[in-house]
Amino acid sequence: MPALDSLAPPDPALGRGAAGPPSPALRTGPAPFPGLLDPAGRSDAPGAGRTSPSVLRDLNLDQIVAALQRTREAYDLGPLYESPASSPDVVTYRQDVARELERPDLRAAALAFTQGMREVRAALATAERRYHPLQRARVRLEAARAYVRHVAGFAGALDEMPVRASGWEGFRDFLRAYVASGPFRTLRSEADAVEALLAEIRVVVHLKGRRGEVRPYRGEPDYGLEVERTFERFERTAEKEYRFRWPESPDLDPVETEIVERVATLFPEAFGRLAALDGPASHCLDPTVARVDREIQFFLAYQELTEPLRIRGRSFVYPEIALAGEGEKVEGLFDLALATREDRGALPIVPNEYALAPPEQMLVVTGPNQGGKTTFARAFGQLHHLAGLGLAVPAAAARVRLPDRILTQFGGEERLDQVRGRLEDDLRRLKEILEASTPSSVVILNESFSGATVQDALALGTEILRRFLARGVIGVCVTFLDELSRLGPGTVSLVAEVSPQDPNIRTFHLARRPADGQAYARALAERHGLAYATLRRKMSP
Repeated sequence: MPALDSLAPPDPALGRGAAGPPSPALRTGPAPFPGLLDPAGRSDAPGAGRTSPSVLRDLNLDQIVAALQRTREAYDLGPLYESPASSPDVVTYRQDVARELERPDLRAAALAFTQGMREVRAALATAERRYHPLQRARVRLEAARAYVRHVAGFAGALDEMPVRASGWEGFRDFLRAYVASGPFRTLRSEADAVEALLAEIRVVVHLKGRRGEVRPYRGEPDYGLEVERTFERFERTAEKEYRFRWPESPDLDPVETEIVERVATLFPEAFGRLAALDGPASHCLDPTVARVDREIQFFLAYQELTEPLRIRGRSFVYPEIALAGEGEKVEGLFDLALATREDRGALPIVPNEYALAPPEQMLVVTGPNQGGKTTFARAFGQLHHLAGLGLAVPAAAARVRLPDRILTQFGGEERLDQVRGRLEDDLRRLKEILEASTPSSVVILNESFSGATVQDALALGTEILRRFLARGVIGVCVTFLDELSRLGPGTVSLVAEVSPQDPNIRTFHLARRPADGQAYARALAERHGLAYATLRRKMSP
């Protein structure tokens, strides 16, 4: 049934099928529905707003995307999770859809619908593997009946429950018109009629030696049942089965093929209507349904990923979108990739907060190594990316700007096989970021120029940071240079704190206060036996 192939192609082809044009039979049917991701239907534009692979890796967003796709590889959701929107209208549209999908009644109906679509795809895939055209048509008939059953069921469920999100309202109206359209009603009635005709077929297969005869059943006794009843009293339960069982092939063997073809000649009406249903005239299955199935998976996968964290008390919130010129304020922010890692062991997940009130633009993070600075920078980037996807972000409260792009520079270790040095790599990458950035961009710099001398790093860092501030970007700069936190009103100092009782113990909490490096210096001095108390004790007679 070719139209079913366009409904839900397997594996990555699903996305292409979902984005295809409406089938001709529906051009006079339901009004086009843009989808659950974009009120203007632009969500499938190839490569539109896609975050670069290097940024995804720097922010550990690639780990989050991999986890989201783990049980849904057939839907090719990666491009959707990697392409945040920069329009507040699109984000609000998605947030409303996602909020409603958290309702138990709607979520149960959506899960039933998507499970039904999996059944349809499984039947279609099975049909493609069948050799005989009659067997292939029979399996496609099962797919068609499953399709109309689950689509009509979802349409009825949406009609019976209140929906307020414009996305769900639009899809409800689309399904209502689609199920009532002529092509859909014809497909449903014809598929049911053909199924009923096939179910009524009864034949007798008479075998004599190497010859056989197939004829319509006319009330002859079933000798198979009589034999079973005769020998029923001799039946014993064997402790172990020793008979060899031949593997059964899903395809028809030569004898079965001959029987099926003779049955088809005996019942031309049923098999003729089956063939007609499997032909090009059955193009009445709209690809919009497949696209929405994929888009529902986009929301459900994220709900399933975050649900265990919510149960353990982690907060997720749909962020308020800040307008141009407004600041940001976030509470309870944490690294989602770290929180979902199964191998993180006893690594603590410490929430943090920050605020950027104009003219503040750049959070300059200082403090001891392994104190949570890079984790905070990644969480900051994840926050803005997920906000652009229209999903709930890992925070207790959030008001953020929507960036047109996220740009990152995470210094890597210097390798002997590198033609250029680490400093040159940092400079090249920073030049690319500066040229690509706009006043609406988010920039995250992590330990830039750590391979340079302190004097060079300070001079270069000051110049680069001032250029970003002049460009109007917001972002995070993780650095070992306290001086960068004091460049002017555009910078905000965040310090990774240590325990007041033991400077060697990291709290992983970032405090908004001037950077002084004292706690870090004390920790280093004590680690190397150079603390004042230690030296005085050693020098005492």
